Amino acid sequence: MKSDGGKMLIDDEIRAAVYLRIAELFHVDQSLIEDGWVFGRDLIPSFVSDFKYNELDILHDDFLYAANKNIRKRINRGEFLICSVGGFWRYMVECYKESPGRVHDVLNLPK
Repeated sequence: MKSDGGKMLIDDEIRAAVYLRIAELFHVDQSLIEDGWVFGRDLIPSFVSDFKYNELDILHDDFLYAANKNIRKRINRGEFLICSVGGFWRYMVECYKESPGRVHDVLNLPK
């Protein structure tokens, strides 16, 4: 997997960046995060509102922003069910294969 600048990113680097993103959003210790943690059960948003964004809304935007046209088609076909930390990072790996720049933006990866 090559990025815009030619730097190779492996799954573990994307995984670490996803863990950091989740740790920052949910204010949890990055070293405690596990792939099996489920959004809304293990990672609870700080509030629920129809008028203000919470952590899950931000993650939803991350999912959509990282997706190019092809990934969006795959989402619409039901190929991705992202409900856990592991699902999030595997999804980001798939997005990275198609549009690395978008994943760089979402995860604040070095270019």
